[in-house]
Amino acid sequence: MANKSDNKDKPAKVPGNVDLVAHWDVKLSDGTHKVEFVHGTTSGRRLLKIDGKEFKRKNFMFKLVGTEEFTIGSVPCQISIEAAPNMRYAYKLTIGGQTYERYEETTAKNFKNWNFPSTGNTMYQITLDTQTLEVRVNGKVVETSSDFTDTGSQLSFGLGQDFGASIKIDTTDFHRHGIAATLTVDNHEIPLLSDQ
Repeated sequence: MANKSDNKDKPAKVPGNVDLVAHWDVKLSDGTHKVEFVHGTTSGRRLLKIDGKEFKRKNFMFKLVGTEEFTIGSVPCQISIEAAPNMRYAYKLTIGGQTYERYEETTAKNFKNWNFPSTGNTMYQITLDTQTLEVRVNGKVVETSSDFTDTGSQLSFGLGQDFGASIKIDTTDFHRHGIAATLTVDNHEIPLLSDQ
């Protein structure tokens, strides 16, 4: 929940976005999307931005509370605007029917994410879907070859033309912690994003 009166969730004021009241980073299988919500509490103006681009705008509304529904890709989302004490408002994001907090917990279990900066300006974002074992590089599904190991399996694939990569999947402690995954690019282990 983002609350306009809560300083840790309240973004810094930016020229042109003086009514920016909430923002969230939403992790999907095709990457992380930045959701920003502008709410003019005197005018009722609402502006929704996804990845810095205007997605939905309502310039004048009598009703200051309510919901804004939208999708990111094919995932349904909703922002709820609720009255809070002291003439303030609370903003809650729901993703695929789950609260943002619950969605983050589920995503952490179902997706493993890494960033690999290659030479030049190229950044590879690698995502493993632990439910389907599908590997995405920069949001696109890549072809993998699979081999069994003593503790699980290994998925091998290429990053561009220059790098060989593999994800080693360890299922030895599956019932307690789910799937453990390690990405190696050219024999160098890359830390999970949650470990950095």
